[in-house]
Amino acid sequence: AVSRMEGLLERRRIVGSLRGLEAHVPLSSTASPAAAAAASTPAVDFFSNDYLGLAHSRELHESITREAARRSDEALGAGLAVTGSSGSRLLSGDSSAHQELEQFLAEFHGVESATLFNSGYDANIGVLASVAMQHDTVIYDELVHNSMQMGIRLGRQSAAVPFQHNDLPSLEAALSRAREAGSEDSQIFVAVEALYSMDGDEAPLVAICEAAAAHGACVIVDEAHSTGLFGASGRGLVNALGLDHHPSLLTAIHTFGKAMGCHGAAVLGPASFREYLLNYSRPLIYSTSLPLHSIVSIREAHELMIRGDWRREHVFGLVELFRTALLTSHAGELEDAAAAAATGGAFSAQSWPPKPLLSLTPHPQTAKLLPAPLSTPPNCTLRLPSPEPDEPLEDVNGRLLSTPPLRPELLAESHSPIQAVVVPGNANVVEAASSLRTAGFDVRAIRPPTVPPGTERLRIILHANNSRREVLEFAAHIRRHAPAWVGSDGGGASEPTRSRL
Repeated sequence: AVSRMEGLLERRRIVGSLRGLEAHVPLSSTASPAAAAAASTPAVDFFSNDYLGLAHSRELHESITREAARRSDEALGAGLAVTGSSGSRLLSGDSSAHQELEQFLAEFHGVESATLFNSGYDANIGVLASVAMQHDTVIYDELVHNSMQMGIRLGRQSAAVPFQHNDLPSLEAALSRAREAGSEDSQIFVAVEALYSMDGDEAPLVAICEAAAAHGACVIVDEAHSTGLFGASGRGLVNALGLDHHPSLLTAIHTFGKAMGCHGAAVLGPASFREYLLNYSRPLIYSTSLPLHSIVSIREAHELMIRGDWRREHVFGLVELFRTALLTSHAGELEDAAAAAATGGAFSAQSWPPKPLLSLTPHPQTAKLLPAPLSTPPNCTLRLPSPEPDEPLEDVNGRLLSTPPLRPELLAESHSPIQAVVVPGNANVVEAASSLRTAGFDVRAIRPPTVPPGTERLRIILHANNSRREVLEFAAHIRRHAPAWVGSDGGGASEPTRSRL
């Protein structure tokens, strides 16, 4: 068995697609002051999923530390577990802290219930492996996350049907075939992501929910990369589009390890759906539950989000600045984008442009699984000023505009913090990432098998704690070196889609 593993690894090594962890060597206590200074200034983060910078937030860290100490003292005094939860939720791993957090999340999202899972991966597997029965059909976007695909593989449905990425005619055709082939009691489930993590493109959720309702299907939305970014106080893209109580929506799954800066996940839905998961979702039933510190972290991250939206406004301003900086040849456009980014930009993550929803009556099969609409949660946000000082940027603007703009076909179409610059070829994209890291910008190359050959790319994430100068310097380096990375003809670049993390 080991020799076979070694052969498979060698095959990846030969084609340049072998994955591995990088060594992080701690600085010796005898290191020179110069080495210590260099080590204390890491490369600028343009690759992590910490969209709002909360994983690096001193304010959040201090609030978690204070509240965790208070709750821990109370738990120790009552003879309860503190450093670990001691078991699964159905045994010794439940607590008032878990239940209070779930009640808070349900009220925050305006739904009947929220059920905690240890991670988004666990939540997706837990839902999709348990919700479908024999004779049911699961229809899913071909680019949904591996966790959704694994959950579907473990499910009991009689058919699992992919549809072309974000392609509504393909979805409609799959829905029609499933409804025609199904029995009176069969259910159809549609699994999609709100925001896709490789190209940063959003699912057309309004149209998907309307199509599902017309065919009596239930929609399952993974909000892993949209939680914290879209909607009132970061409630997600479902909320931003006004779909919280759409008749076809069964659940939105929110994870907290990305924009929220902590860990864990919650599955939203009717109270009966929560009870169903407690009885049939294996990752929930058989996993040791989240410890107290994680429970406190999730609550404190949400409280911080409620207190202010400036982080979202700032990061979306940086998105427009970055795209303009890569593509423009005009100083006026660049100056306007930089000025907008300094004040958070004109885009509001809270008002992601919805279209009017049709007046829909739930299909009888769908109505059995969906709750009655609840009242819309209050918008309790408070806008705070952007933390970035107004600084002159003429020097970096001049360097940037002295180089040719990036060809538009090399930049994935995305207006989210997830951006992608296509650099075809394993060697080329590795060289591009190495060049950027040498220049002080931490970016990672994405290669097959994560993406198809010919669509290798730099996956770039913009964060609320990036500055305008960092973004402009980063874009200037890409513009200056892109011709060498991709060649004058683009190196045979394919359309920057059809990828999956």
